[in-house]
Amino acid sequence: MAPRRGADVVAEEPQLGGLVFNEPLSWRAGKPIPTGDLLGRLDTLASELREMDQEQTDKDSLTKVAKELAGQNLLGHKDKGVRAFTACCLVDVLKICAPDAPFTPTQLKVCQTKLGEDIANPEDRTYLLFSLRRYYLLSLIPPMHTIRNTNTSWCPSPKSKA
Repeated sequence: MAPRRGADVVAEEPQLGGLVFNEPLSWRAGKPIPTGDLLGRLDTLASELREMDQEQTDKDSLTKVAKELAGQNLLGHKDKGVRAFTACCLVDVLKICAPDAPFTPTQLKVCQTKLGEDIANPEDRTYLLFSLRRYYLLSLIPPMHTIRNTNTSWCPSPKSKA
């Protein structure tokens, strides 16, 4: 018997790719990840995030790493390289997830403040990663603008002087 025309034709949705990176970026007090290992992990993560496409990525796969990137351990790390790679990864996560950032409003404020401090630090301009950090931090402006405009619950209104 011949199949009926148009019967049981199911359109398959394309599979979204998720984050493959699965190494810890945060640690408990007294048991820090050695800086060299942390730099390697962040470099690996940055490379993977840079290759991800907003339309082809399962954004839920970024939730865990986004939480770790927004933590004080990385944003306030004593090593400039760790902070630079953290900034790169945060920017890429924001680009991939825009306009729905995988951060709480408080985390977004902390990220914006910490990263703004890093780029504005005049004594740090001779550092090797300055140009990389500056590029990524400046590329953060469009995603943050989009996120701020869509998540108004934590943004000051245009009329207020915050």
